[in-house]
Amino acid sequence: MTNTKSTKRALLASVMAMLLCFTMLLGTTFAWFTDSASSGSNVIQSGKLDIVLEYWDGDSWEDAEGQVLEFKKGGNYNGIVGDVLWEPGCTYELPKIRVRNEGNLAAYVVLRVNGITGEEKLTEAIEFKTKVTNIPASILSGSQASAYAPMEGNSLDWFYGTPDGTVMFDWTVAPKGEVTSNSGHTDTTAEFTVTGHMKEEAGNEYQGLKIEGVSITVLATQAVYEYDSFSRYYDENATFADVWDGSIGTVPGEVDGVVTITTAAELAAFANDVNVNKNSYVGKTVILANDIDLNNMPWTPIGQTGATEFKGTFDGQGNTIKNLYIDSSAQTGEHYSSGLFGWIESHAQDITIKNVNVDGATVIGHHNVAVIAGYMEGNSVVENCNVTNAILKNTHANDDACGDKTGVIAGYVAGEVTVKGCTATDCTVAGGRDAGQLIGASYVVPVECSATNVTVSATDGCTGENIAAELVGRRLGSAWN
Repeated sequence: MTNTKSTKRALLASVMAMLLCFTMLLGTTFAWFTDSASSGSNVIQSGKLDIVLEYWDGDSWEDAEGQVLEFKKGGNYNGIVGDVLWEPGCTYELPKIRVRNEGNLAAYVVLRVNGITGEEKLTEAIEFKTKVTNIPASILSGSQASAYAPMEGNSLDWFYGTPDGTVMFDWTVAPKGEVTSNSGHTDTTAEFTVTGHMKEEAGNEYQGLKIEGVSITVLATQAVYEYDSFSRYYDENATFADVWDGSIGTVPGEVDGVVTITTAAELAAFANDVNVNKNSYVGKTVILANDIDLNNMPWTPIGQTGATEFKGTFDGQGNTIKNLYIDSSAQTGEHYSSGLFGWIESHAQDITIKNVNVDGATVIGHHNVAVIAGYMEGNSVVENCNVTNAILKNTHANDDACGDKTGVIAGYVAGEVTVKGCTATDCTVAGGRDAGQLIGASYVVPVECSATNVTVSATDGCTGENIAAELVGRRLGSAWN
């Protein structure tokens, strides 16, 4: 009896204690065993391809991108240096060039001669060779180089064949500062020299012709070199950027009155449509959807005289046209105009060229020479167009065309033309008369435009008047006198 009561009292006490504990826990939070660990995060950095093409100016290596290399002057006798005059038996050469890798990814590199600029007839009589010197052993072990036997002085000589462009050499360049003994990879590069030799049997039919120079292009893509996430052969199918070979494509179809240009071949087709088919694109808009590299191939201006003109809207959408090359030196007529656009004139509707960037242009002519538009008159607008690294040369041809009207943006501007928000940077302008930083001769005042490091000089053959290191070389009209 006593034990039973004691047991009941003990059980009752236990139940009360449990209730008391549960009541106390209602206001608390459970704490479980936990742990954590962390570390600082490293920067996520993508690799970079950065290929540099340089030429030797006699004292140092200089940037060759966008430059047109010239054959060395000949006839050095007792300190007298003559012009490059091609005659049977003579040999001239371009400055040495080299390729460097400033990036942190290995690059597979192909070096091309893009085309000999000048009169095609003369190229028949000249044999072009490429000498490669200072060749790293890794290049000599490469598949392309193995086809050529090393010659005296660790150099190679060979004919590259056609003047319209041929692969000269290919190899892999290791990342900047990295030295490797792997076959085919090197952080140094060969030096190249292109020479031209006029055949001894060349006859009178080649007299008076000329070749301006040779353009060099380096193509680079990712090389099979670094160990990627799962193998070192991840890059073996990498392709080169699209490089224009001068061919004419097809003009894309219109969509609601808009033509969209995506490649250099399509841009050339558009130019051909204006020049040959005389399609003026009145009321239409042509836009650039991408950057376009014209590869220093010969470019025919979009509309050269009043007989062929573009009369629509051309919108670059802020994209860049690179390596524009125009040589109109064979065109001696007064009205032939040179630039991306040659002749623009309209008194019935607005013509607009806007939002176009041009980097690395060379324009040679005799009259109305510019990068954007050689001649502009009427209801026209050039707006937000920017030119960098351009070389313009306007020379004397005859009594009608005497190196007149040269500027980076436009050669000649008249009528109700507006030039607004345009810039010229790191350019050289040379003209026989009426040459300025932005416009050669103008009836209008450019608005919100600027020129930085643009030099203006006079060429031979004309009066040399109105050659001004100012936005406009010659200011026309009563308001400007």
